[in-house]
Amino acid sequence: MPSPRKSAKAAGAALPGGDSAYRLLFERNPNPLWVAGVADLRMLAANEAALRLYGYTRDELLALTAVELRPPEEKERFLARIAELRASSDRSVMHQGVWTHRRKDGSTLPVRITSSRLEFEGTDSFLVMAEDMTHQLAAEKSLREKDRQLMVAQKMEAVGRLAGGVAHEFNNILTGIMGLSALIQQQLRPDDPASTDAASIITASKRAAGLVLRLLTFSRQGEADKRRVDLNDAVARNRAMASAVLGEKVRLDVEVSAEPLLVDADSSQLDQVLLNLALNARDAIAGEGRVRVSTAAVQLSQPLVTPHGTLAPGRYAALTLEDTGHGIPEEHRHRIFEPFFTTRGPGQGTGLGLSMAYAIARDHDGLLSFESSTGRGSTFKLLLPRAADGVPAAAPLAPKVSEARPPGSRGIILVADDEHLVRDSVARVLAPHGFKLLVAPDGEEAVRLLEGESGPIRLAILDVVMPKLDGLEAYERMRRSRPGLPVLFMSGYATARARDVIRRHGASFLPKPFLPRDLLARIDQILEARR
Repeated sequence: MPSPRKSAKAAGAALPGGDSAYRLLFERNPNPLWVAGVADLRMLAANEAALRLYGYTRDELLALTAVELRPPEEKERFLARIAELRASSDRSVMHQGVWTHRRKDGSTLPVRITSSRLEFEGTDSFLVMAEDMTHQLAAEKSLREKDRQLMVAQKMEAVGRLAGGVAHEFNNILTGIMGLSALIQQQLRPDDPASTDAASIITASKRAAGLVLRLLTFSRQGEADKRRVDLNDAVARNRAMASAVLGEKVRLDVEVSAEPLLVDADSSQLDQVLLNLALNARDAIAGEGRVRVSTAAVQLSQPLVTPHGTLAPGRYAALTLEDTGHGIPEEHRHRIFEPFFTTRGPGQGTGLGLSMAYAIARDHDGLLSFESSTGRGSTFKLLLPRAADGVPAAAPLAPKVSEARPPGSRGIILVADDEHLVRDSVARVLAPHGFKLLVAPDGEEAVRLLEGESGPIRLAILDVVMPKLDGLEAYERMRRSRPGLPVLFMSGYATARARDVIRRHGASFLPKPFLPRDLLARIDQILEARR
């Protein structure tokens, strides 16, 4: 048997055929090639491409066996495959698949192995071609990730369309339920059990409206009401809620930054992020545990690149939630923000909590990322751009309840909505407060009623989505005959186009569902501004 330490010249001269053309084909082939004996797997020959790939000199590589090119975890599988090849008489070219090989410096790389059986200097041998798959596998992984992102985007788009349809229909119904329940409550004594029942109906309706809002927020179909807020205040405001969600067995520690962390954000959406992170931590902790919530100022001097997104350099406010739960298994980590993905059992979770929190972060030009170790808990970090110096927005004042007035004493209001419950509840709310009402089931009828009314109309209240003519189209026609007519648009779901048109008109907008006092307060606000 030839010595494994033979020179390059001797190895080349012994190649099959012994012809200089074959030697050139072997030595100058751009693909890494080497020869190993079948019996002992000693390296018998190698070309220049193989030396470059593995980082050895020729003498170093020829002193090894093919087994030594494998990392420890691959050796058993490799030897089992070699046993199969030794027992086979097949000498055709075989594609052996992708394996992991080890270089001289200890690093590993994926290679696609193609081999054939041949005689080399009288020795039964394997001729092996090793193709470096590092870049190809990375490209395939990138393509799979893009496919996954596309699938998620398509799923979010589908949910967005569904949420928009649900919001329009469902919020119409909730507006009627809340309005009529409030009217019933007004007619009862505070100590009447039926008054408590009416209040419970209103509370349940608000919860249902919140679910629709969560769907719209998750799918980015809703519009955030961003104002200047202090992230520290948001944490303090939600501390009691988080403690209640976590339960008595989970200790909650809160540590907020000494300096204000002003951000431009929707407070209700920040509350939703904190709620979802608290719920996720509760589910991750079996029995007793601890959750730590903290805030801090963060300065990024270079882009922050994470598997979940990238942030540009700048000033950020950070909210961190750490739990001592079971952690997230590695096979689930790439899907943790995917909509509808949940590790909980049927009926125990929607799979929307973390994905919605992630969507809110991105909608605020921020990022939600996490780190996790199985059995050692998880850490979620929300980063939001810090706002310029300023002061947090004042909390909105509670709507002032409009006093009852004689019928018709405050003029005419036109109301158009295709939902009977909404028309009925709005009419019953407004009539005792001094308004004469013109009520229409669609935009076309609303225009007809307006054109047939000779007296002044103080306000038009129009649903955005209606049959025949929608609210926007109806208002365009109304302005031709009454250019100064003020309008209040209302909708359970307004598209981006509708919101743009409403803003261009400088018109008021009231999202459904709403309580009677909200409607009355908005009407008073509009009419006061017209004086």
